[in-house]
Amino acid sequence: MNAVQGQSAALPVRAGDVIANKFRIEKPIAEGGDGVVMLATHLQLDERVALKFILAKDPERALTEARVCLRLKTRHVARVMDVGRHGDIPFIVMEHLEGKDLQTMLAESGSLDEVSDAVELVTQVCEAVAEAHRAGIIHRDIKLGNLFLVASRSAVPQVKLLDFGIAAGEGVASTQRTAGTLQYMSPEAIQGVVDDPRVDLWAIGVVLFELLPGVKP
Repeated sequence: MNAVQGQSAALPVRAGDVIANKFRIEKPIAEGGDGVVMLATHLQLDERVALKFILAKDPERALTEARVCLRLKTRHVARVMDVGRHGDIPFIVMEHLEGKDLQTMLAESGSLDEVSDAVELVTQVCEAVAEAHRAGIIHRDIKLGNLFLVASRSAVPQVKLLDFGIAAGEGVASTQRTAGTLQYMSPEAIQGVVDDPRVDLWAIGVVLFELLPGVKP
């Protein structure tokens, strides 16, 4: 998903709307072809959260993503709190992250100056993917836009892996065989292989390459 600056007429909710009697919509913060993420305030807890509305044709994507994220306890996967529906549109309640995805970061900087910086970021991605693979889950859409760099005062940046909506594997009912983002897909993924964890490793390799010269291999 990409960050948004304004409010589109196509968005399922608008600023000021109250969802499920407890979430007040503040503004859109990211959108893509399959969904939109809105900043919201939990009225009872007075806490900011992110509501991800799933606009894809497959309504099970919201439940798939939520269930997968709940199974993974690593700090490098965004925390899921709840799921719900707004009319016919399912949504996921997630922790609100402040920062930017690596695609935005790269667009601003062009590339990373130090190899060690790229290795640090990708090592954190590997930690998230390793836990997912131990749980029998394959992400299938690892790319710069799904890697979020969390704003922090710490000298060590923290990356979170987002969007498990097309994940496959143990306990995950994936309805899409050929899925993902073409530039990051391995030959096996393009051929429709969904149960090989190496498709994630290929995508991680593309990410690492891209972070250094600022272009895809």
